Amino acid sequence: MIKNDVDLSKLPLLSKNLKGESVDPIFKLLIVGDSENFRLVFKALLKDQFQSAVIEEAVSGKEALIKIQAFLPDIIFIDDELPDSNGLEITKTIRAIYGSGVGIIFLTSDDKDRLKKTALECGADAFFEKGTSIDDISGTISTLLELNTIS
Repeated sequence: MIKNDVDLSKLPLLSKNLKGESVDPIFKLLIVGDSENFRLVFKALLKDQFQSAVIEEAVSGKEALIKIQAFLPDIIFIDDELPDSNGLEITKTIRAIYGSGVGIIFLTSDDKDRLKKTALECGADAFFEKGTSIDDISGTISTLLELNTIS
């Protein structure tokens, strides 16, 4: 019997393949938004940047809360307008339930400073206008993943 003193929960799910080659760690993303077209395009852009990411989608706030409980994403992208609620309400709810254990990135087609301030006050870690460069969003994803791995 081999004794293992390593806390496996602190390690990335996968850092090398069987050949010893480095690979991206596996992590989970959830895209919450009512526009199917936006979700599909955004998912493709994310997959292009992070091949090892597992990405799920939710259309509404209610569906998002169900998927979060089952899927346990590392980062959630939340649209400001949802059919059954708004992104601010869902952000508050997620933060109240899961604390800082999940990253929340708020997405909007409206770049008003007031909305940005409110989203951050509700618990979002970042705020982006739809159409922001995927490179900017990818940098924020990487930062949030590092912070969640450390804490």
